[in-house]
Amino acid sequence: LEEIDRNIRTTHIQLEFCIETFDPNAKKHSDSKKDLYRLRANIEELQMLKDKMATSLEMNRPTEEALIQAGVEFVHPIEEVEEGNLQRRSKILEYRAHLSKQEEVKIAAEREEIKRAKQLLIQNGPRTPSKSSQKTIEYEGTN
Repeated sequence: LEEIDRNIRTTHIQLEFCIETFDPNAKKHSDSKKDLYRLRANIEELQMLKDKMATSLEMNRPTEEALIQAGVEFVHPIEEVEEGNLQRRSKILEYRAHLSKQEEVKIAAEREEIKRAKQLLIQNGPRTPSKSSQKTIEYEGTN
């Protein structure tokens, strides 16, 4: 967090300097500063979640020990979390695969369209100079 705070201060100073000197890079520094604040917020949230998890595990320890002494089989909370994470990851992967299939379908359709267009060009035959000159003559005659 200290490094991010230093980067935020540096970016803020650069932004202020750019604003005072009408430097066109001010927008870049402003966006960079916003990104750093988002990163800092994400890191703080992650740290809070880690602390919360550690507290929950510590509070669960007496229950865990009692279950072990009683010989009761149970699923540890960490295993439950890891299983949930794996399920989420697999679902996201399925969505990504589905989206990429849709892209593949669009690409295949466009290839088919190009193929049909090429076939039409071949069917219509090449443009001959006589056809081109007739069009030119027709245009000249209408003027």
